[in-house]
Amino acid sequence: MKKIISFALVAIIVVSLLSVSVFAAPAINADEQRILDIAATKVVVSGKEIQMDPSWINQAKNYFSKDDVDVTKAQADEIIGYLNEGIEIAKKSEVVGNKFKEEDNLAIIACADKAANVLELSVKIADKKTIQILDATSAVVYDSAATVKATGAELSVSVIVALVAVMVAFGGAACVKKFEL
Repeated sequence: MKKIISFALVAIIVVSLLSVSVFAAPAINADEQRILDIAATKVVVSGKEIQMDPSWINQAKNYFSKDDVDVTKAQADEIIGYLNEGIEIAKKSEVVGNKFKEEDNLAIIACADKAANVLELSVKIADKKTIQILDATSAVVYDSAATVKATGAELSVSVIVALVAVMVAFGGAACVKKFEL
């Protein structure tokens, strides 16, 4: 009977060590979703359909999912106004090669900057190919450069859990031997 109790105790400890708590990011509100919908709109420019890169939309969604970010209806309306202004400039623009004319490009970036300013953010042109949006502390909240994230298994947690499980097993064996269970 004592062996069963000690085994059950060890099993409970191992299961509690292996349990993982789940964290869900806060949902975005309806006004934030309206902004994302406008940003994801396909636009015909010089006969070609263009759309913002999905990874860029995802960066915006991640920003809106932060606990301290909550866009109001008035802010969303103002941002959507600036986004629509930029879309209209893009629609009327002539694309040379694969790029907007310089003056149209600057006007679209100005609309993006005004939209960012509504949320106390600023637009920065890091180089001729990279646009960044910074918060008040100059932390990057958006980067148009290709984002590459390391993926795959995170082994450090697994190793720690395995070591703890081995320690618990040896501790259980020592208790069984000492108390002759």
